[in-house]
Amino acid sequence: MDNKVDIIIPTYQNEQLTAACFRSIRASTNPSSYRIVWVDNGSGDPSIPQAELTGLNYTLIQLTSNRGFVGAVNEGLRASTGKMVCLLNNDTKVSYGWLEKLTAILSANGSLGIVGPLTIYHKGPGVDSHHSLSLHNSLLPPEAKGWDLGRINCELEQCYFGQTRPIAFVAFLCAVIKREVLDRVGLLDPNYAMGMYDDNDYNIAARRAGFSCELALDTCIYHRGRATFSILEKKGLNVSRLLAKNKAYLDRKWKNRK
Repeated sequence: MDNKVDIIIPTYQNEQLTAACFRSIRASTNPSSYRIVWVDNGSGDPSIPQAELTGLNYTLIQLTSNRGFVGAVNEGLRASTGKMVCLLNNDTKVSYGWLEKLTAILSANGSLGIVGPLTIYHKGPGVDSHHSLSLHNSLLPPEAKGWDLGRINCELEQCYFGQTRPIAFVAFLCAVIKREVLDRVGLLDPNYAMGMYDDNDYNIAARRAGFSCELALDTCIYHRGRATFSILEKKGLNVSRLLAKNKAYLDRKWKNRK
């Protein structure tokens, strides 16, 4: 097993966002600690983001059609060899030391299976699936809403280094998962197809396998949100219908399981 962390990044178009995500990884992460597993869902020409990967350890998996978030992630998981994997959306920008902090927390806690970071302040309740600092506003003073990402992270590290707290589920916008969890739970459930509620489902399965899933308090990243789904909506995808369908499936799947 490889000691590097496989960072699995599924993409569909949005090449400039993907390039910015890659740049942030390069700038904020020890190059010897990871491999990028980039799974492109039939976007076409990968040259713009790929230029940002020069000199980095990466694997590109180009799918001929859009298999959705779940299909792309599962292709990345099949190709992964790391002791841990990180599922990361391409509309994110990571912060200095993000991966080292998340993996250190996982390594220090034998029962912890999945961990995710905080995300920057957003408007509205429930945004970013409980990760947003807007929903954890007691961690930092009110004026922190005007701070940049670097300052936010410095303050979080000083006050909460290595600390976690329970969370309803670790959203797969950024989630680091132990290999032991993958060995027990397996791939993401393909019934969620394009995505939505696939991460809820996987957290449930991990917890039932004896692992906890928590939020790291010393790490914050930027997440734009819904970048891919905005494109798909313009192409005719009904996101509200998808949400309702996948939620109904989630409820049926786990209703009578103990």
